[in-house]
Amino acid sequence: MTVEELIAELCEFQPELEVYVRGYEGGIDDIVQVSHVLVHRGKHVDEDMYGDHAVYEPEPQFEEPWEIEADTRRAVHGVQLFGKCPWPGEFRLGEAR
Repeated sequence: MTVEELIAELCEFQPELEVYVRGYEGGIDDIVQVSHVLVHRGKHVDEDMYGDHAVYEPEPQFEEPWEIEADTRRAVHGVQLFGKCPWPGEFRLGEAR
């Protein structure tokens, strides 16, 4: 889904309604962060366990510069909505993950 498609979908609802994301163990959470992400589409073999795609985060301590460049080139840009994190310290507000 693109940002344009999401906006069109959201326009069908009353503007004062709250928006939520899937939480932990079947619950739902408030959105606490919206971030730009780089994504490797179709990365995971076991989509049921890990989801359809993987967020790409360059790791200079483990990757050579040419690997980072190649991985960044094949990644697509996206937007990720975050709810409250079930594991403390997983991410900090304002930090793109």
